[in-house]
This record gives sequence, C-alpha cells and structure tokens, in this order.
Amino acid sequence: MAGRRSRPAGEVGYWSGHPASTLLEEQTAARTDEALLSASGFGLTRTRGACMWPGIREGDLLLFRPLPPGAPLLPWIGQVAVARDGARIVAHRLRRVIGFPGRERFVLAGDLAIPDPPRPRSALVGMVRTIYRPGTGFLDPPPVVDLGPIARAVVVRLARLATRAVSSG
Repeated sequence: MAGRRSRPAGEVGYWSGHPASTLLEEQTAARTDEALLSASGFGLTRTRGACMWPGIREGDLLLFRPLPPGAPLLPWIGQVAVARDGARIVAHRLRRVIGFPGRERFVLAGDLAIPDPPRPRSALVGMVRTIYRPGTGFLDPPPVVDLGPIARAVVVRLARLATRAVSSG
C-alpha cells in the first residue's frame, strides 16, 4: 500500500509511485514555468532557483490551492504564494499586504531575496499547501526564516553551491 492510494474521480495523480505521477512529472518538467491546474482544484508546479532554499529546493513539486477570484479572505503573512511574474510562475513568501480592501497589493519575497515589487491580487495564483521532494516525500510548507544580514549571506552562498551541485549532478 505504500506509495499507492486510490484517488477521487477526476483528480490528477500526484502521489509517489502512482502511475499518473510519472506522466505528471514529465508534463511538469516540459512546462516548468507554467502552473498545472488539475480538475480537483489544486495546482502543481516544479521549482527552479534557490531563493526559498533550504525550505523549498530546486526540483521540488509544490501543490497549491488556487485563490478564488474576489474571495473575501486574504492569505496570511508568512504563507508561500504562487504568483504570476510576467510569463513565469514564482513561489515566494507573502511579506506584506498594502492598500485598501478590494484594492490590495501583495509584497512577496524569497527567503533569500529582496522583496518583489507589489503585485495585485489578480497576479496571485494560489497558496502552497504541501511540497513533494523527490527522494524524501511530502513535506509541510517551510516556516518563516528570519535571518540577520550575515546569516542570510552565508545561506545564500550555501544555496548557490547546492543549486550548482544539483544542476551538474
């Protein structure tokens, strides 16, 4: 039973060892900058880069719940959001909400990066619910990392080294 579960009708397979997971990973690898939304209402995207390292690493799969348009509830500070950034999809932590109800703008930033420019709610695709890391399994989204400037610089260097090792190996 390990690695296999029955799935509800219409739901895309994303469990380790499930026959559909191989196909889904191939589709995701071919469309790395585009989030895949399934019939179940969840989305899936593969990560690139090191701005959220070590909580989210290069090659992790993020399962996210889309934000319904015009929903009255706001995501909370510290959650990992999936957002459109031009033609790309990014996964960064929500740092601040500015503006007035109905006209909010969201400031996102990677744990190891400076904040992105504020973006409207329409740019937010969804909020990360779980992470699948190949070789490890399912993980909860990482907690907020609050590093000082020296520790941040050390972690940024480690992240770059780790990303190079993954890319070359």
